[in-house]
Amino acid sequence: MPSKNLSKRSFLDLLNCEAGLLKNILRYIGDELLIIDEDGRIVYANDASVNGLGIALKDLIGTPITRFFNKKMTLPQWKKAHLAELKRAKKTVSYQLERKGRHGQVQIIDATAVYTTLEGRGYILSLGRDVTRQISLQDGLKESKNLYRLLSEGAADGIITLNLKGEITYVNPAMARLLEISSRAQEPRLYEHFLSSKHLGRARKIFQGVKSGKSFFNQTVDLMTQSGLAIPVEMNISPLYQGRQVVGAHSIVRDLRPRIEKDRLQHESDKMEALKLFIEGAAHELKNPLLGISRIAEGLLKKYKNRDFEYISYHDFVLIFSNIERMKNQIEYCYQTADRLLRLSQKKAQMDKASTDVKAAIEAVLSSKAAVFKHGGIRVKTSFSRTPCKVRISMIDLSQVIGNILDNAVQAMDAGGLLGISCGLVEDKTMCEICVRDQGIGIAEEDLPHIFEPFFTTKFRGAHKNLGLGLSIAYALVKSVQGEIQVKSDQRHGTQIRIVLPLAGGRSIKA
Repeated sequence: MPSKNLSKRSFLDLLNCEAGLLKNILRYIGDELLIIDEDGRIVYANDASVNGLGIALKDLIGTPITRFFNKKMTLPQWKKAHLAELKRAKKTVSYQLERKGRHGQVQIIDATAVYTTLEGRGYILSLGRDVTRQISLQDGLKESKNLYRLLSEGAADGIITLNLKGEITYVNPAMARLLEISSRAQEPRLYEHFLSSKHLGRARKIFQGVKSGKSFFNQTVDLMTQSGLAIPVEMNISPLYQGRQVVGAHSIVRDLRPRIEKDRLQHESDKMEALKLFIEGAAHELKNPLLGISRIAEGLLKKYKNRDFEYISYHDFVLIFSNIERMKNQIEYCYQTADRLLRLSQKKAQMDKASTDVKAAIEAVLSSKAAVFKHGGIRVKTSFSRTPCKVRISMIDLSQVIGNILDNAVQAMDAGGLLGISCGLVEDKTMCEICVRDQGIGIAEEDLPHIFEPFFTTKFRGAHKNLGLGLSIAYALVKSVQGEIQVKSDQRHGTQIRIVLPLAGGRSIKA
């Protein structure tokens, strides 16, 4: 058996004398190159090996290769396990091994080795690369994939991925249940086959945008299940990247049916609550005058039930008839209130033959609410045309219209401000225009189309609860005389309500 020094000298002499160029190439190669003799000792190491093992070259040459293995191994064990295998293979063999690094940390080396002979001596040429970081990244990626799969499989919302053709490449169980398909279907399916035809054009535009790198959020569409059921959903869809290239789309889909049902039940609850309060208000309007009638009648009966009416004094006569007059007025009030509520509920309000001076009606309402304005820090500015405006609506109905609108304005102006009211003739002088402008919090744009609907409510306006009845009643009363009511609002600058009413008599006024 050749000595350690002989093996080292013979091989190095060969590299130095006959292959100097090759030696330099091997020295600076990026991968770790080791040459090991049959005794398991290192006879050559390039710079990458020196750096990887953390030992100077002079100390590395002649060192047993087993010294660097993470798992303890003797040289005889190494010869039996590694050397013998390479001799039998007669070709390059690839494998991974664990070794100790310069700071004692474990490194994973991806190695390729081959057994060869030179001048009758056997050597192992080993080319290795430290893949510790790559393995760690792969393990982390695998763990991330498993975690994503776990989260995806257990998600309540539907998750779906598509390729650039729009074919479904993955659906989680929630999405599979929503579409009534199998989550493990092998046959590719186009996602647009599950879209409602009315949303197909928009969905295609969104998908084109995703392919160009855009993301879309809170998109509402109808999905069609296998059984033909249309399901309203909200989806967020984003591009999937491989490097910098878009390779598909990822979408999270939420079934909107529970939310819609919850909103419907809440709306019904609000309607019932508003109806309850509306009925309570109507009952209160009728209860007070009816209670007054009852008390007047009870007083008359008590005073005159046992009296002899062969003679009645003038004082008694006046008292009886004044009370009868009071009862008549209270009964008329109850009748008018009940009739107005009936007309509103049936939406069959008839044209009222009465006429009302607009300025007088506005001033009366403002006077009744003066204390409310003062308490809320609201300044009122009025502007009336010189030409008197008499409109085709009763005083009580016009007062209710203006009163309900002013109540809404007060509720919107928690911080106080200026409330402007004006009236005048329109250009053709056949109608009268009333404008109410407040500096309140305004109405959201999406709420504007619904504010005249019965029981529609924005929940809260300022510190006061809005029952959703005021504008609905005002709308019904204005429409009952063939008038118009319009609303403009800015959530930062307040609301303007414009009411146009026909003039009494249906003729124009000459200014």
